[in-house]
Amino acid sequence: VKMNFDHVLHPPLNHNWYHGWYHLALHTVNWGCDGEVFVVDLDAPYYPFLQELSLIRPLRMLSPESFIDGPGTDITTRNSCPTKWNNDEGFLAPPPDFTPEVKCAGVRSAHGTGPWKFDHTKYYNDDEAQGIQEVHFVSNEDWWGNAWRGNIERMIIKHYADSDAIAAALLDNSLDVAVGDKVLRPEQVQKFERDHIATHSFVNGPPLLNQ
Repeated sequence: VKMNFDHVLHPPLNHNWYHGWYHLALHTVNWGCDGEVFVVDLDAPYYPFLQELSLIRPLRMLSPESFIDGPGTDITTRNSCPTKWNNDEGFLAPPPDFTPEVKCAGVRSAHGTGPWKFDHTKYYNDDEAQGIQEVHFVSNEDWWGNAWRGNIERMIIKHYADSDAIAAALLDNSLDVAVGDKVLRPEQVQKFERDHIATHSFVNGPPLLNQ
């Protein structure tokens, strides 16, 4: 856990320049291990802190062996941030107080502690340049919560061109679940609730209030 904090929040990367509206990086000032307890200090009360820890950014828990040089990976010269963040790649202008000594090296694999393991990526026409069509995950048999997760063995995340394609896939049963903000237009959601209540359901998730 500490290694992930050390990399992701290494100055100047602890800035919402890279993490948008997530302010966990701005408020987290100190962290460390007290025996078996990991302690984080904030500079002020920040009520979405635990909620943001559960999201895929800015922090996620990566196995030390998945860092580019393993457990000894340098946080400055071989940081786990995506290589496209290097200021000489042109992805983003450097954040305030950026120092050229900080270099993003990425990671060498995607191994964590969650319920799913990455299996493979499928590209349109098998051409990476044309974009991702599907990302496949398989169940992590060593996950601590398998006793109550159920018998789902594989999860496929699919890309669709627009909300019409998503709605059509839900109706022809080639898509089981649509999750996210604005994946369907309001009138499409209303149509599902009105015309397809016997076969489909709609659930509003909890709001994310971090501003």
